[in-house]
Formats: sequence, C-alpha cells, structure tokens
Amino acid sequence: MRPLHLQSEAYRPEGGIDARSQRRTLGRPALDFFDLFLRETLQNSWDARIGEGPVHFSIDAWRTTAGQKSVLRDLVFKTAPSFAGPGEILRCEDINVLVVTDTGTRGLTGPTRADLATGVDSNFIDLVRNTGRDERKGLASGTYGFGKAVLFEASACSTVVVYSRTIFGGAPIARLIAMTLGNPYEDAGRRYTGRHWWGVAGRNLVEPLEGPPAEELAAALGLNRLPDGATGTSLMVLAPSTDDAPLRDVVARLAEAATAHAWPHMVSTAIREPDIVCTFTCDSETLAPPDPTTDPRLRHHVEAYRRCEDLLAGRRAPGHTWPWAVDEVRSQRPDRRLGVIAYRDYPYNPDGNHDAVPAEVALMRSPRFVVRYMPVKPAPSGQATAGVFLAAPELDSDFARSEPASHDEWRPANLGLARNQRNPVRQALEQIKARFRRHTIPVTATQATHHPGTVSLASRLGRLLDGTVAGTDPRIPAFPEHGGSVGSATGGSTKFGPHNGSDRTGEPGNAPAGTNATGEGADARAAHAGSGSFGAQDGWIRQRNPARRPRAWLDPTVNMMMTVDGATAVQFSATVVVPEGARGAIVRAEPYVLVDGGKESEPPAGADVPHVICWREATTEEIQHGHQVVLSQPGTSHWSVTVSQPPDTAVSLRLEAREATP
Repeated sequence: MRPLHLQSEAYRPEGGIDARSQRRTLGRPALDFFDLFLRETLQNSWDARIGEGPVHFSIDAWRTTAGQKSVLRDLVFKTAPSFAGPGEILRCEDINVLVVTDTGTRGLTGPTRADLATGVDSNFIDLVRNTGRDERKGLASGTYGFGKAVLFEASACSTVVVYSRTIFGGAPIARLIAMTLGNPYEDAGRRYTGRHWWGVAGRNLVEPLEGPPAEELAAALGLNRLPDGATGTSLMVLAPSTDDAPLRDVVARLAEAATAHAWPHMVSTAIREPDIVCTFTCDSETLAPPDPTTDPRLRHHVEAYRRCEDLLAGRRAPGHTWPWAVDEVRSQRPDRRLGVIAYRDYPYNPDGNHDAVPAEVALMRSPRFVVRYMPVKPAPSGQATAGVFLAAPELDSDFARSEPASHDEWRPANLGLARNQRNPVRQALEQIKARFRRHTIPVTATQATHHPGTVSLASRLGRLLDGTVAGTDPRIPAFPEHGGSVGSATGGSTKFGPHNGSDRTGEPGNAPAGTNATGEGADARAAHAGSGSFGAQDGWIRQRNPARRPRAWLDPTVNMMMTVDGATAVQFSATVVVPEGARGAIVRAEPYVLVDGGKESEPPAGADVPHVICWREATTEEIQHGHQVVLSQPGTSHWSVTVSQPPDTAVSLRLEAREATP
C-alpha cells in the first residue's frame, strides 16, 4: 500500500480562516473538557442515526501496538510537516489513541468536495472540510458544526484519523482520511492556514482513501469497530491529552459523562425505549457507565423525566402528589405553554458528605440531552432537590437558538428579540426559579410576621419548652437507668433542640428529665414508675421484658414547614430502635394542636385537626402512609414524619412504640 499524500492548505488570495481560529470556535464553555468532548461526539452520532433504531456509541482507548505505530508512521503520516501535526508524537516510544465509534448511523455521507452542490447530506465535508454549520440541517445538537473542534483539542498534536462506511450514490463505500489543525505559518514565500489532510492526491486537494484499501488500512490501525456491512464512523484521536491522568481514568470519566448528559436516552419510559447504547473500554477492559436508574443522584431525575414525558403525552394530569410536583410551565403574556416540569425533595447522603447536597433541575429539549443542571434554591430542610424541565416541542427552535456552540446552557439574549418582545426562554427560566422559592422554611422566632399563629404561640411556650415541664419533678430521671425509653415524644413545630444547656443528642437514655427533646415530664415520670415497667397511661401496656421493648423518640432538630398538595405541613424527625429478639415494632404517631395551656383536648366543632400524611425512612426512602409505621427487622432507623398543620396553629407530635404481636 502506498503512503497517504499530504496537503497543507495555503491561504487563498481573498483570505480565509486559520486552523487556530477553528479550534477556538467553542468559546469558553463552563463544562469540564471531557464532559464537552463526550457531549459533542455523542450528539453528532445521534444526529446521524438511522430511523428509530438504537445508536451504538463506543469509546475505546489503548496503547498502540508496534504494528499499528508502524502503520501510522510509514503509511498514514509518512509525509508530515516538522512544525505541525503528528511528526513529533510518532517519534515517541509509546503512543496512545482514543477512538470514538458509532453504528446504527449513516456514516459520513455526501460528496467529498465542498464546492459541489449535490442536494444530498453533507456530513463528510461538514466534518472534514467546512468550518461552522449548515443552517439547512436545522437546530439539532451536533451535525459536525463548531463542536467538532473538541476532537482536535483532545489530541496533543491536534490530529484525527477519520474512517467511515456509508452509502453514497446508492452503493456502500468506505472512506479514510487524516487531518491536523495546527498554527498558521509561512514557508517558501507562501502563507498557510495550518490545516493539513492526508489522503489520495486529487484535483487541487486530497481525497479520502476509498473502498477495500480504506478497509484494509482501517483494520491495520485497529479501526475495525464497525460490524461487517454496517454503516457508521470511527474517529481516532492521536495521543489524547490526559493532563498526566492515567488513560483508564479518562475513559472512566467519559463513561460517567455519558450517563450524566445522555441518561434520558438510556432509560425506558411509557412512551419510548432506550435508544442509545454506550460502551467504554481501555486496553480491552470494559468500564461500564453508571446506571442512571440506581445512581443516588440521577435516579430521581429519571423519575421526574418519566413524569414529564407522561404529562407532555397527555397520560398524566398536572398536580401535586407528594412528594412529587408535576406541572405545566406557562407564561401569562402571551398565554402559552413553555414546557413541563416535575420535581421533588429527597434525602441525599451517599458519601456522608453534607456539603455537596445537589439542588438542581435538568434542562432539556427535543433531542433529550441534558443541556444543563440548573441550580435552584436548596431546601432549608437539608434535603436534596431533583427535577426535570422539558421545553415545549412547539418552542424547541427558540430554545435551540438560545444555545451557544457548546450546547451547554440557554442564553435568552441569543434569540435577538426586540426589547419589548416576550422571550420564552427567559420566561421559562424565571418561572423555574420562582417555583423553588416555595421551599420549606424553618419556623423561628424571627419569622413571626410570616407565621403569626405558630410563632406567637411559640414565644409564649418558649420557657416551657426550654425548661422544666410544669407538674413534674426535675429530680426524677426521664428514663430508667437500664436504657429503657418512654415510647412517646412531643415536639412543637416552632422550637426543637437540646434544652437546659444540654448538648445531648435526643436519645432517650441521654435526655435530661422533663425536656422536650424526648418526652413530656408526665410521661417521663410514668415511664420511671415501676422500675422499668410501663403503667397503663396514654395507651401504653405494661411490658415485663424491657430489653425487648421497641423505642421511638423525636430527634432534637428544627422541624420544617412545607407545602403538601397545596396545604401547610410540618416534618418531624424520628428515631426508632427495634432491639434484637423483638418480633418487630409498631410505632404510632399522634399529632395534636398546642395551645397556651398545653395541648388542645377538644377542637372546636368543624375545625381542622392535624393528621399524619406519611412516614419516610431516611436511608431506603421507604414510605408508609397513615398514623403508624410497621417494622419487621431489628435495628435503628431514622424517619421523617409529615403532619398536616391547620391554619394558625402550632402542632406537636407524640410517638408510641410497642412490640408487634405474633
């Protein structure tokens, strides 16, 4: 086989764009580079898909063999300018490559010359010849526009080998060409742009190597990732820049990026099946991308996405079904749908790191790639927030035009609308932000103007909650010394935490007598009576084996107000201990209204009364509805108990725990 011929592009008399400028077409995106690399290459593959079948996308990295290095040096880049491209790299002992392959796609279709008008797809010249994008292709996410610059930026020598199998003129054809984007330079009295191609000498330019010779050279380079007879494209990045990171770590990072940005294509919904299959290898070791349906952060976005899809398709009505909110996002002037949104709060602590709790909404439009994870106001409860916003299909072109070349955000100003013209992108972003001003608000004494019914009552009860409960003897310990605990606890929605200067945790065995952290003084005294046996008070039944007695108490944390189905609710934090040997536990929550003299015993006729909405386990997120929760296994578990709060009231809660009966 003869070595490929080198063409170095000279400036035309009327000028032109240099290679350095072409590499800078992406600007300064906020994304990490390998996130950007993954997004651009995968989006280009998606744009070239055939029909409704899935796209198979792979990234493979390896250290070239001696034979592959010889092919690169002696056949592909035998004639290489010493001041640009792969010449210096090929003199290195070890050469790494990074290969991006897609199948289930059309390959690099169309003519190989940019000056011919054929009226057919032009993927080959868009990648190999042209700079920018053809507006006739519409506003998809890739189509080898400015984003192809990531291929050259990923290479230490800005060099890519392109191999594709496609259909052109009604017949299958294989094509192979190499190219470099260097710096402008002068040589022998002429100026050059810095763009170079290696192929077969043609009329005033090099053409790609085609047919069986292209197949043979691709196989010699290891670019035989395309199944026999299948169309598609392989792009070999020569000497990928890894910033001294191991090549394996770079591939693993790309696998994570695939899940982070393309998970809507990897999951099934009621409307569509997964339509992108991603694989990643390094030196033949498979590095599987994370599963978005089990990832502690993304799985909630997946559920939000499914709800958005159902709402767009008319399979679901807008509404709030705790813990989810699913709704249309609309503008008032003009009255139109901007998109749909679904979101929820959820416990998040996979790494024990409370400093990195996400609060974000994934923004996306018709191609269903995540444009951006938009930060929203965090929940004061400390929970994470996950949501998805899908732009309305009828406004997809507006959202697309707002995106920069890197497709990583929506910029309303990019629409170029008149000053007084309504901007749907700006309206949507503002509406999304406004929805998260509704987040849970801790009720404190400084917020009396916002919650007068709750906080004014809290002020009057402050001394009672912070000190000794009336009617009890503080010298009597709240719980037996052997570690038993009262099975009840109270806590106002206003003030909750360590009392009497104590820094105890709220574990019943540690709490000072009469404190609100674990129980009312009267209950504490009753618990102590009988040396560990319970009297028949507040529904408690005498138990003769305290060691097997389940325990439950409210944690000394600030309780949070929230909105559930349009009504105010309060969330309490509770701990339940089921000892070894117990048959399980039944824990019952009894909410009640606090009044000046204690608790309300007889509500006025027709008045709303608080009720338990649900229990949620902090780790597994198991949800049980109703006043009681049933536990079958021994151990310690942490729960949030959500209670409705009637208007202008303060509510409290009592917990009762008992062993499950056989």
